[in-house]
Amino acid sequence: GAQLVAEKLHQQESNKDLDCHYERFGRVVLCVKEANADTTRSVLQAVRTHNAKVLATSPITAAAGGICGGSRQPHEATQAELSESQKADPHLDILTGFMVWDGRTRLAVV
Repeated sequence: GAQLVAEKLHQQESNKDLDCHYERFGRVVLCVKEANADTTRSVLQAVRTHNAKVLATSPITAAAGGICGGSRQPHEATQAELSESQKADPHLDILTGFMVWDGRTRLAVV
């Protein structure tokens, strides 16, 4: 699931001629049962790995608190503090999003 989406996005990444006149950003919305923790972990790991690559950090460091703001729990949000030059870069390709859950279902927006 998450790996397939990541691969498709990576294929599109190489095409710099995408028409983004109305929308620069894409979104992925996942809705999974609470018991399906493997999908949630896979999505978070894909986000951490991708952002570590873009921000030139180690995904191991990221998972231990580098770009994850000290988070060691898979359900906690990852965090990164961007430099001024990163904030000004319209082509900085980091993934952001959020998750909500109600005890039965998790909704993830990346």
